[in-house]
Amino acid sequence: MKFKFNVIITTIATFFIKGGISKYLTDNHYLIYIDNTIPINQNNDLNKRQDVNDFISNTISEIHNLIVDNQNSYQNPKALTELDEKHNKLKKRNNIENTLDESNYVYPISTVGDRTILNAFLSAELVEMVKSYPNVKAVKENGEIEHDVYYNINEIKRNTGWKKVNVRKNAELHLSLLSQGKYNQNLVNKYDPNYYYPSSAGEGINIVIVDTGFNFKHPEFSNKERITKCVVRMVDGKPDHSVPEDNCGTNNPYYIKDENYHGEWVSDIAAGLKYGVAPKANVYGVAAIETGYNMSNLISAVQYVSDHLIKPYKTVVNLSLGSFYPIEGEDEERDHWIRLINSITEKGAIVVAAAHNFG
Repeated sequence: MKFKFNVIITTIATFFIKGGISKYLTDNHYLIYIDNTIPINQNNDLNKRQDVNDFISNTISEIHNLIVDNQNSYQNPKALTELDEKHNKLKKRNNIENTLDESNYVYPISTVGDRTILNAFLSAELVEMVKSYPNVKAVKENGEIEHDVYYNINEIKRNTGWKKVNVRKNAELHLSLLSQGKYNQNLVNKYDPNYYYPSSAGEGINIVIVDTGFNFKHPEFSNKERITKCVVRMVDGKPDHSVPEDNCGTNNPYYIKDENYHGEWVSDIAAGLKYGVAPKANVYGVAAIETGYNMSNLISAVQYVSDHLIKPYKTVVNLSLGSFYPIEGEDEERDHWIRLINSITEKGAIVVAAAHNFG
Protein backbone atom coordinates (compact mmCIF):
# COMPACT_ATOMS: atom_id res chain seq x y z
CA MET A 1 0.00 0.00 0.00
CA LYS A 2 1.31 3.42 -0.93
CA PHE A 3 -0.22 6.28 0.87
CA LYS A 4 1.23 9.62 1.77
CA PHE A 5 -0.03 12.88 3.17
CA ASN A 6 1.84 16.02 2.25
CA VAL A 7 1.45 18.41 5.14
CA ILE A 8 2.42 22.05 5.10
CA ILE A 9 2.67 23.49 8.57
CA THR A 10 3.10 27.23 8.75
CA THR A 11 4.13 28.63 12.09
CA ILE A 12 2.97 32.18 12.62
CA ALA A 13 3.61 34.34 15.61
CA THR A 14 0.10 35.22 16.72
CA PHE A 15 0.61 37.44 19.72
CA PHE A 16 -1.86 40.13 18.70
CA ILE A 17 -2.44 43.07 20.97
CA LYS A 18 -5.50 45.25 20.70
CA GLY A 19 -6.26 47.66 23.45
CA GLY A 20 -3.61 45.91 25.57
CA ILE A 21 -5.44 42.54 25.54
CA SER A 22 -3.62 39.43 24.33
CA LYS A 23 -5.90 37.76 21.79
CA TYR A 24 -4.92 34.21 22.71
CA LEU A 25 -6.04 34.56 26.32
CA THR A 26 -9.42 33.11 27.26
CA ASP A 27 -11.67 32.79 30.30
CA ASN A 28 -9.69 30.56 32.61
CA HIS A 29 -8.18 30.09 36.04
CA TYR A 30 -5.02 32.15 36.44
CA LEU A 31 -2.32 32.15 39.09
CA ILE A 32 -1.61 35.63 40.47
CA TYR A 33 1.84 36.00 42.07
CA ILE A 34 1.81 38.71 44.73
CA ASP A 35 4.54 40.44 46.70
CA ASN A 36 2.90 40.60 50.13
CA THR A 37 5.58 42.78 51.80
CA ILE A 38 4.44 46.37 52.35
CA PRO A 39 5.78 48.95 54.84
CA ILE A 40 3.47 49.72 57.79
CA ASN A 41 5.40 52.54 59.44
CA GLN A 42 8.12 55.11 58.86
CA ASN A 43 10.82 52.54 59.65
CA ASN A 44 9.61 50.36 56.74
CA ASP A 45 9.09 47.40 59.04
CA LEU A 46 7.62 44.41 57.19
CA ASN A 47 4.15 43.10 57.91
CA LYS A 48 3.50 40.81 60.79
CA ARG A 49 1.48 37.66 59.96
CA GLN A 50 -1.85 39.32 60.75
CA ASP A 51 -0.94 42.30 58.60
CA VAL A 52 -0.06 39.97 55.72
CA ASN A 53 -3.43 38.26 56.07
CA ASP A 54 -5.19 41.63 56.04
CA PHE A 55 -3.28 42.69 52.96
CA ILE A 56 -4.09 39.45 51.11
CA SER A 57 -7.72 39.65 52.16
CA ASN A 58 -7.97 43.22 50.88
CA THR A 59 -6.39 42.18 47.58
CA ILE A 60 -8.80 39.26 47.24
CA SER A 61 -11.74 41.56 47.92
CA GLU A 62 -10.55 44.02 45.31
CA ILE A 63 -10.12 41.34 42.62
CA HIS A 64 -13.41 39.67 43.60
CA ASN A 65 -15.30 42.94 43.20
CA LEU A 66 -13.48 43.59 39.93
CA ILE A 67 -14.82 40.28 38.63
CA VAL A 68 -18.37 41.02 39.82
CA ASP A 69 -18.32 44.45 38.18
CA ASN A 70 -16.98 43.12 34.86
CA GLN A 71 -18.96 39.97 34.21
CA ASN A 72 -19.65 41.11 30.65
CA SER A 73 -15.94 40.89 29.85
CA TYR A 74 -16.13 37.07 29.96
CA GLN A 75 -16.68 35.06 26.81
CA ASN A 76 -18.88 32.73 28.84
CA PRO A 77 -20.39 34.61 31.81
CA LYS A 78 -22.33 31.46 32.80
CA ALA A 79 -19.05 29.96 33.98
CA LEU A 80 -19.04 32.53 36.80
CA THR A 81 -22.54 31.51 37.84
CA GLU A 82 -21.51 27.85 37.89
CA LEU A 83 -18.60 28.69 40.17
CA ASP A 84 -20.78 30.79 42.40
CA GLU A 85 -23.51 28.18 42.76
CA LYS A 86 -21.09 25.91 44.56
CA HIS A 87 -21.24 28.21 47.60
CA ASN A 88 -22.39 31.80 47.71
CA LYS A 89 -24.60 33.72 45.33
CA LEU A 90 -22.93 36.41 43.26
CA LYS A 91 -22.29 39.38 45.54
CA LYS A 92 -19.60 41.84 46.43
CA ARG A 93 -17.29 41.18 49.36
CA ASN A 94 -16.99 43.29 52.49
CA ASN A 95 -13.33 43.59 53.46
CA ILE A 96 -14.04 43.33 57.21
CA GLU A 97 -16.68 40.61 57.31
CA ASN A 98 -15.15 38.13 54.87
CA THR A 99 -12.31 35.70 55.43
CA LEU A 100 -9.48 34.83 53.05
CA ASP A 101 -11.15 31.83 51.44
CA GLU A 102 -14.72 33.06 51.08
CA SER A 103 -14.61 34.12 47.41
CA ASN A 104 -15.22 31.45 44.79
CA TYR A 105 -13.56 33.54 42.07
CA VAL A 106 -10.26 34.37 43.75
CA TYR A 107 -8.59 32.73 46.74
CA PRO A 108 -5.08 32.03 48.11
CA ILE A 109 -3.42 28.71 47.45
CA SER A 110 0.08 29.28 48.78
CA THR A 111 2.11 31.76 50.89
CA VAL A 112 5.84 31.37 51.40
CA GLY A 113 7.75 34.27 52.91
CA ASP A 114 7.09 37.41 50.92
CA ARG A 115 5.20 35.65 48.09
CA THR A 116 1.51 34.67 47.91
CA ILE A 117 -0.22 32.94 45.00
CA LEU A 118 -3.90 33.55 44.33
CA ASN A 119 -6.05 31.38 42.05
CA ALA A 120 -8.55 33.56 40.15
CA PHE A 121 -11.04 32.92 37.37
CA LEU A 122 -10.44 35.83 34.99
CA SER A 123 -11.36 37.02 31.54
CA ALA A 124 -8.65 38.18 29.13
CA GLU A 125 -9.53 41.80 29.87
CA LEU A 126 -9.28 41.28 33.63
CA VAL A 127 -5.90 39.56 33.27
CA GLU A 128 -4.48 42.77 31.87
CA MET A 129 -6.11 44.84 34.61
CA VAL A 130 -4.84 42.63 37.43
CA LYS A 131 -1.32 42.74 35.97
CA SER A 132 -1.33 46.49 36.57
CA TYR A 133 -1.78 46.13 40.35
CA PRO A 134 1.35 47.44 42.12
CA ASN A 135 2.07 44.31 44.17
CA VAL A 136 1.29 41.81 41.41
CA LYS A 137 4.51 40.30 40.07
CA ALA A 138 2.97 38.02 37.41
CA VAL A 139 -0.29 36.51 36.16
CA LYS A 140 0.00 33.11 34.50
CA GLU A 141 -2.60 30.79 33.02
CA ASN A 142 -3.26 27.73 35.16
CA GLY A 143 -1.95 25.09 32.76
CA GLU A 144 -2.37 21.36 33.25
CA ILE A 145 0.63 19.27 34.24
CA GLU A 146 1.05 15.82 32.72
CA HIS A 147 3.74 13.23 33.31
CA ASP A 148 6.37 12.82 30.60
CA VAL A 149 4.67 15.31 28.29
CA TYR A 150 6.62 18.14 26.73
CA TYR A 151 4.17 20.00 24.55
CA ASN A 152 2.46 23.30 25.25
CA ILE A 153 -1.21 23.38 24.22
CA ASN A 154 -1.32 27.18 24.26
CA GLU A 155 1.67 27.40 21.92
CA ILE A 156 0.05 24.90 19.55
CA LYS A 157 -3.12 27.02 19.53
CA ARG A 158 -1.14 30.17 18.83
CA ASN A 159 0.94 28.60 16.07
CA THR A 160 -1.94 26.86 14.29
CA GLY A 161 -4.91 29.13 14.96
CA TRP A 162 -6.94 26.13 16.19
CA LYS A 163 -9.51 27.04 18.85
CA LYS A 164 -9.38 23.61 20.48
CA VAL A 165 -6.69 20.96 20.26
CA ASN A 166 -6.98 17.20 20.70
CA VAL A 167 -3.96 15.08 21.59
CA ARG A 168 -3.70 11.40 20.71
CA LYS A 169 -0.86 10.13 22.85
CA ASN A 170 1.61 7.51 21.63
CA ALA A 171 -0.01 7.61 18.21
CA GLU A 172 0.97 5.56 15.20
CA LEU A 173 4.03 6.75 13.32
CA HIS A 174 2.13 8.21 10.37
CA LEU A 175 0.12 10.41 12.76
CA SER A 176 2.96 11.63 14.96
CA LEU A 177 4.94 12.52 11.84
CA LEU A 178 2.07 14.71 10.65
CA SER A 179 2.32 16.76 13.83
CA GLN A 180 6.11 16.81 14.01
CA GLY A 181 7.17 16.96 10.39
CA LYS A 182 10.65 15.73 9.54
CA TYR A 183 12.35 14.72 12.78
CA ASN A 184 15.62 16.52 13.39
CA GLN A 185 17.57 15.34 16.42
CA ASN A 186 19.61 18.55 16.34
CA LEU A 187 16.47 20.59 16.99
CA VAL A 188 14.51 18.29 19.29
CA ASN A 189 16.20 16.01 21.80
CA LYS A 190 13.66 13.21 21.43
CA TYR A 191 10.92 12.11 19.07
CA ASP A 192 7.42 13.31 19.97
CA PRO A 193 5.05 10.30 19.65
CA ASN A 194 1.85 12.33 20.03
CA TYR A 195 -0.61 13.42 17.35
CA TYR A 196 -2.01 16.94 17.68
CA TYR A 197 -5.07 17.93 15.67
CA PRO A 198 -7.95 20.41 15.81
CA SER A 199 -10.91 19.15 17.83
CA SER A 200 -13.13 19.56 14.76
CA ALA A 201 -11.18 16.56 13.34
CA GLY A 202 -12.51 16.95 9.80
CA GLU A 203 -16.13 17.45 10.82
CA GLY A 204 -18.21 18.49 7.80
CA ILE A 205 -15.51 17.43 5.31
CA ASN A 206 -16.15 14.69 2.74
CA ILE A 207 -13.31 12.27 1.98
CA VAL A 208 -14.00 10.39 -1.25
CA ILE A 209 -11.74 7.36 -1.70
CA VAL A 210 -11.39 5.47 -4.97
CA ASP A 211 -9.90 2.11 -4.05
CA THR A 212 -10.72 -1.55 -3.48
CA GLY A 213 -13.44 -2.49 -0.99
CA PHE A 214 -14.39 -0.85 2.31
CA ASN A 215 -15.68 -2.16 5.63
CA PHE A 216 -17.52 0.52 7.56
CA LYS A 217 -18.79 -2.05 10.07
CA HIS A 218 -15.33 -1.93 11.63
CA PRO A 219 -15.05 -0.30 15.10
CA GLU A 220 -12.81 2.38 13.56
CA PHE A 221 -15.99 3.83 12.01
CA SER A 222 -18.34 3.26 14.94
CA ASN A 223 -19.03 6.98 15.50
CA LYS A 224 -22.24 7.23 13.52
CA GLU A 225 -22.80 10.98 13.81
CA ARG A 226 -20.95 11.17 10.49
CA ILE A 227 -21.54 9.45 7.13
CA THR A 228 -19.39 6.44 6.20
CA LYS A 229 -20.61 4.35 3.33
CA CYS A 230 -19.83 2.51 0.12
CA VAL A 231 -21.42 4.61 -2.60
CA VAL A 232 -20.88 2.55 -5.74
CA ARG A 233 -18.90 -0.30 -7.26
CA MET A 234 -17.58 -0.11 -10.81
CA VAL A 235 -18.04 -3.19 -12.99
CA ASP A 236 -16.61 -3.02 -16.51
CA GLY A 237 -16.81 0.76 -16.34
CA LYS A 238 -20.45 0.81 -15.23
CA PRO A 239 -21.74 1.87 -11.79
CA ASP A 240 -23.36 -0.79 -9.61
CA HIS A 241 -25.41 0.87 -6.86
CA SER A 242 -26.54 -2.38 -5.27
CA VAL A 243 -23.35 -2.47 -3.21
CA PRO A 244 -24.02 -2.68 0.58
CA GLU A 245 -23.34 0.70 2.14
CA ASP A 246 -21.69 -0.64 5.30
CA ASN A 247 -19.48 -3.35 3.80
CA CYS A 248 -18.18 -3.72 0.27
CA GLY A 249 -14.81 -5.11 1.35
CA THR A 250 -12.92 -8.37 1.54
CA ASN A 251 -15.33 -9.85 4.07
CA ASN A 252 -18.04 -9.53 1.45
CA PRO A 253 -16.26 -11.41 -1.38
CA TYR A 254 -19.13 -11.13 -3.82
CA TYR A 255 -18.11 -7.54 -4.36
CA ILE A 256 -14.36 -7.11 -4.01
CA LYS A 257 -11.54 -9.63 -3.60
CA ASP A 258 -8.57 -7.87 -2.06
CA GLU A 259 -6.01 -9.88 -0.09
CA ASN A 260 -4.28 -6.68 1.11
CA TYR A 261 -7.38 -4.93 2.45
CA HIS A 262 -6.04 -1.88 0.63
CA GLY A 263 -9.19 0.24 0.60
CA GLU A 264 -9.94 -0.63 4.21
CA TRP A 265 -6.45 0.41 5.28
CA VAL A 266 -6.58 3.67 3.34
CA SER A 267 -9.99 4.68 4.70
CA ASP A 268 -8.82 3.88 8.24
CA ILE A 269 -5.63 5.94 7.87
CA ALA A 270 -7.65 8.85 6.53
CA ALA A 271 -10.54 8.84 8.99
CA GLY A 272 -10.51 5.96 11.49
CA LEU A 273 -11.24 6.73 15.14
CA LYS A 274 -7.84 5.57 16.46
CA TYR A 275 -5.60 5.44 13.41
CA GLY A 276 -7.18 8.16 11.28
CA VAL A 277 -6.07 11.71 10.60
CA ALA A 278 -9.61 13.13 10.57
CA PRO A 279 -11.89 10.85 12.66
CA LYS A 280 -14.98 13.05 12.30
CA ALA A 281 -14.87 13.38 8.50
CA ASN A 282 -17.46 11.75 6.25
CA VAL A 283 -16.08 8.92 4.11
CA TYR A 284 -17.52 7.90 0.74
CA GLY A 285 -16.03 4.72 -0.72
CA VAL A 286 -15.94 4.08 -4.46
CA ALA A 287 -14.90 0.48 -5.17
CA ALA A 288 -13.07 0.35 -8.47
CA ILE A 289 -10.00 -1.85 -8.06
CA GLU A 290 -10.11 -5.63 -7.84
CA THR A 291 -7.25 -8.00 -8.62
CA GLY A 292 -5.50 -5.52 -10.90
CA TYR A 293 -5.69 -2.09 -12.44
CA ASN A 294 -8.68 -1.97 -14.72
CA MET A 295 -8.42 1.37 -16.50
CA SER A 296 -12.09 1.31 -17.49
CA ASN A 297 -13.14 1.01 -13.86
CA LEU A 298 -10.68 3.66 -12.67
CA ILE A 299 -11.64 6.26 -15.26
CA SER A 300 -15.37 5.66 -14.81
CA ALA A 301 -14.94 5.80 -11.02
CA VAL A 302 -13.18 9.18 -11.07
CA GLN A 303 -15.73 10.44 -13.61
CA TYR A 304 -18.50 9.36 -11.21
CA VAL A 305 -16.78 11.24 -8.39
CA SER A 306 -16.53 14.37 -10.51
CA ASP A 307 -20.19 14.15 -11.54
CA HIS A 308 -21.83 13.17 -8.26
CA LEU A 309 -19.63 13.42 -5.15
CA ILE A 310 -18.08 16.88 -5.10
CA LYS A 311 -19.18 19.28 -2.38
CA PRO A 312 -17.35 22.52 -3.26
CA TYR A 313 -14.55 23.43 -0.85
CA LYS A 314 -15.52 20.55 1.47
CA THR A 315 -14.20 17.54 -0.48
CA VAL A 316 -10.91 15.65 -0.58
CA VAL A 317 -10.58 12.96 -3.26
CA ASN A 318 -8.00 10.28 -2.49
CA LEU A 319 -6.37 8.15 -5.20
CA SER A 320 -3.86 5.79 -3.58
CA LEU A 321 -2.76 4.29 -6.85
CA GLY A 322 -0.27 5.07 -9.57
CA SER A 323 1.00 4.41 -13.06
CA PHE A 324 3.57 5.76 -15.52
CA TYR A 325 3.01 8.20 -18.35
CA PRO A 326 5.48 9.91 -20.67
CA ILE A 327 6.13 13.55 -19.83
CA GLU A 328 6.53 14.63 -23.45
CA GLY A 329 4.79 13.68 -26.65
CA GLU A 330 1.20 12.69 -27.27
CA ASP A 331 -0.59 10.33 -24.93
CA GLU A 332 -4.38 10.32 -24.98
CA GLU A 333 -4.75 8.43 -21.70
CA ARG A 334 -2.46 10.82 -19.80
CA ASP A 335 -4.13 13.87 -21.31
CA HIS A 336 -7.60 12.57 -20.40
CA TRP A 337 -6.52 12.01 -16.80
CA ILE A 338 -5.27 15.60 -16.64
CA ARG A 339 -8.62 16.89 -17.91
CA LEU A 340 -10.54 14.66 -15.51
CA ILE A 341 -8.52 15.68 -12.46
CA ASN A 342 -8.77 19.34 -13.46
CA SER A 343 -12.55 19.01 -13.69
CA ILE A 344 -12.57 17.98 -10.02
CA THR A 345 -10.28 20.74 -8.80
CA GLU A 346 -12.25 23.34 -10.79
CA LYS A 347 -15.32 22.32 -8.75
CA GLY A 348 -13.50 23.21 -5.53
CA ALA A 349 -12.18 19.82 -4.40
CA ILE A 350 -8.66 18.68 -3.53
CA VAL A 351 -7.21 15.58 -5.18
CA VAL A 352 -4.57 13.65 -3.22
CA ALA A 353 -2.49 11.08 -5.11
CA ALA A 354 -0.13 8.47 -3.72
CA ALA A 355 3.55 9.37 -3.88
CA HIS A 356 6.63 7.12 -4.10
CA ASN A 357 4.84 4.18 -5.69
CA PHE A 358 7.32 1.73 -7.26
CA GLY A 359 10.10 3.51 -5.36
